[in-house]
Amino acid sequence: MNLLNEFWDLVALYEANLIKFNQIHNLTNYKSIKSVAIDSVEMLENLAKFIQSASNLNATNELNLNAPNQSNLSQIPPFDKIKICVDVGSGAGFPAVFLSFVLKDCEFHLFEPIMKKASFLSFVKINLNLKNIIIHPQKIQNSPKFTANLITSRALMKASNLIQICSGFYDKNSIFALYKGQNAKDEIANINATKQIFETKNRNYVFLKDIK
Repeated sequence: MNLLNEFWDLVALYEANLIKFNQIHNLTNYKSIKSVAIDSVEMLENLAKFIQSASNLNATNELNLNAPNQSNLSQIPPFDKIKICVDVGSGAGFPAVFLSFVLKDCEFHLFEPIMKKASFLSFVKINLNLKNIIIHPQKIQNSPKFTANLITSRALMKASNLIQICSGFYDKNSIFALYKGQNAKDEIANINATKQIFETKNRNYVFLKDIK
């Protein structure tokens, strides 16, 4: 799957909507939406590597915890088995809105309890005609449960706390894809799961599966 003109056209439309909304609500102060968009979708290549690695686990159930990230955004693979994604604490839509531009056959559930942020997400959904996005203006722990194939979150809280509030939304096959900083390895050290970190200059992508 290539990040061609359609993706960047949607990013430009998103940015125009954000600027318009920001003039009234002061939602976020990001200067470069392009860099945020790349950070959001760069995860997908690493997710594909994690899925492949996890399928080839040896008897010790161990992966190379810290793996180098060698991203090529022109070669993002398809994800046929990812049909439902939950994004926790969606804020202004990073990463879920940008992921929805790429994974068009996936249904994205964005949980955002802060009303002005949830309103912006609804504003973007309507103006960009994003039919694969559902906005939940509430905390995930207070919501009806369903099983997601993928759960994403960007620097919202510690991984262990996130797993706790997502109880009922995942099973042994669900994958957590977490956008973390430099303390990622310490943060997941005591989590009993199949896990792997892909490191970049400014981001650690953390993947967890089969959480015990």
